[in-house]
Amino acid sequence: MEVVYHAAKGEAGIETWPSEYASEHGTGQPWMPGTYDPELNLYYFGTGNPNPVMAEKTRKGDNLYTCSIVALNPDTGKLVWYYQASPHDVHDWDAVETPVAYRRRNRWKTTQLLAQASRNGFFFVLDRVTGEHILTKPFIDTLNWTTGLNAKGQPVANPAKYPT
Repeated sequence: MEVVYHAAKGEAGIETWPSEYASEHGTGQPWMPGTYDPELNLYYFGTGNPNPVMAEKTRKGDNLYTCSIVALNPDTGKLVWYYQASPHDVHDWDAVETPVAYRRRNRWKTTQLLAQASRNGFFFVLDRVTGEHILTKPFIDTLNWTTGLNAKGQPVANPAKYPT
């Protein structure tokens, strides 16, 4: 089964692309199998980069739903939530690694989590029910393409490091 999602006119996310045509041809395809959660009936997978990847001026905006971890309802195919690991990617930082579902237990509660070590050099932990960001940590000491993290835990690209 090939899953390709793009935002069409009137859909959420279309405003992050310069045109409907760009959203339809901007890629964001999965490369790897995802992770199925039978308890929540959700299928999680990562998506590829936007295109043209190194010509960022032709596709202003975050370019949803590329370089993202997404959760779909496998019965309906509907998007349940997404988390974009590299908004407006210009470095080919696909988020296609297979997400790992796990539980964290403490004395008071159990939290259902989803983790991914993304190609962008960051490790992400999300609430797998809601997609809420829990943690972002670098796993590479020499990251230099980012100036830090925004309030959503997403890397903020350093324009000085954009391809020329």
